Amino acid sequence: MKKLLLFTAISALPALVVAQTEKGQGIWTGSAAFNFVSTKTDQGQANSFYRMPQSRLSFSRGVFFKDNWLAGGGVSLGWQAAKYGVTIQNQSSDNHLSNLNAGLDGFVRRYWGKDKWRVFLGGGLTLGYESARYTGESVNSNPDQDHFTIAPVFQAEPIIT
Repeated sequence: MKKLLLFTAISALPALVVAQTEKGQGIWTGSAAFNFVSTKTDQGQANSFYRMPQSRLSFSRGVFFKDNWLAGGGVSLGWQAAKYGVTIQNQSSDNHLSNLNAGLDGFVRRYWGKDKWRVFLGGGLTLGYESARYTGESVNSNPDQDHFTIAPVFQAEPIIT
């Protein structure tokens, strides 16, 4: 009964939330993610393994500078580490990858609609940085890397409240 009540309460939340798109209102968003992948193969004298944890955290803030017009920015940070290796006829190799990435976003959105149905279109720029570090037997084929990126962003989303 408690689970049913909790499910009903959570299901009703979107009906109680109404997006305000008037000048001066704002929106905070955020997300956190964690993922772990692990594989192992055993084919007689040829074995391999792969393990990789990943995590990502992001926040954004937007403020309506005019009715139905939102300007904002965000920040994101991600990390992953992989360990992989192969054993063939008692000869093994272990490799490690560590990857850190960060981004800054800027965007502008235009909202249409009233009451329960809304849609927005938007665009902006993302500035990113990625750093990858390799260790192990295959370092020569995978040198350490640092990348800076600038990318345009297109946003489109229907919203039902």
